[in-house]
Amino acid sequence: MGGVPRSGIVRRLFVAGPLVGGLVLLAACEHARPFAPGAPEPNVPFTTDLPRQLTFSAGLTRDPSWFPDGSALVYSFELPQPDRDRCLGVLPAPGGHLTQAICPVPSRLDRDSTTVLSNPAVSTDRRLAYLREGSLVGAQLPSTRELIVASLARPDSQRVVLSFPYTAPDGRLHEGLSHLHWLDAGRLVFLALQIAYPSPPNPPDTVVTPVEVAILDVSGGGPVTVVPNTVGATSVNVSNRGTLVVTMQGDAVVYEVQASSGLRTPLFDFDTLGAVVDAQVAGTTVLAVGRGLTVRLGAGQLYAADLATGGVRALTTWIFAYYQRPALDPSGARVAAEQHAVTYVGAEGGPPDTLLARPAHLWLVPL
Repeated sequence: MGGVPRSGIVRRLFVAGPLVGGLVLLAACEHARPFAPGAPEPNVPFTTDLPRQLTFSAGLTRDPSWFPDGSALVYSFELPQPDRDRCLGVLPAPGGHLTQAICPVPSRLDRDSTTVLSNPAVSTDRRLAYLREGSLVGAQLPSTRELIVASLARPDSQRVVLSFPYTAPDGRLHEGLSHLHWLDAGRLVFLALQIAYPSPPNPPDTVVTPVEVAILDVSGGGPVTVVPNTVGATSVNVSNRGTLVVTMQGDAVVYEVQASSGLRTPLFDFDTLGAVVDAQVAGTTVLAVGRGLTVRLGAGQLYAADLATGGVRALTTWIFAYYQRPALDPSGARVAAEQHAVTYVGAEGGPPDTLLARPAHLWLVPL
């Protein structure tokens, strides 16, 4: 699966507000299923209860990311069509209808290809960064994978700032990314990945291995740099102090890391949870995902720690749903996260296993 056009095929982005018809309106209605078509303003959520479901489509909704001022969320969603293209959508912070959707324009030329836009991040000056991948429909391997920067107001002004794969300065291969964030006005930070695709006689699969934290200067066009002491990182986020918040493989400690030196300082130890991933900080609150049989996949339950008191509390406890890729809003008051249904399976005489359902919905959880 993936998301950029093959060589020789030019594809534009289609940008629309809530009243535009066609492809984007179809996607917007799909995500606001409880609302009647043409529901009048104001744009309000279906319910004010918390926690509450934000998206309702039958396909994937992934990668929530807050605007820096906390006014809205941007995320990736799958269109209900055979090629499984994925768009980016902007949703008001409380929920409601999409206010903007950024999608590939459908044409006869791209019916045999899939374009996936994912990992969006918005800067303080409303620039949009995201990963774009392209493949043939149903192909296991994407043919293109690129990091894009554009204006949120003019997404068609996109420019490619990095193409995958590439070899980092430390000699390690970077084949993809996750956890994309703006570090400051001119730099992006992300978790670099290696991605393998087992072939027969093994069943088709995609094996993603986190490598290290990387930084790209998009203002000066400089090369990728690697943050020291981050080999084996499982997530990276940016604190309100401009430092990096990093989790490490098999570690219950959340670290604060200086981007320039790689100096790593323990920030909080979730020792009772075992390994944690996807840690974030806002004010005195530390958010992390932990205590899930699939925590190695970045999924589990949501926990919040108070740096002032050292207390830890569970935000979610439903054993038949796990949460992934949480986004802690800038105020530290709420979390948007993917919710996946969970299936427990186990072959007779074999070890139990846990499967995450592919479809995911975004939920808003209070702290």
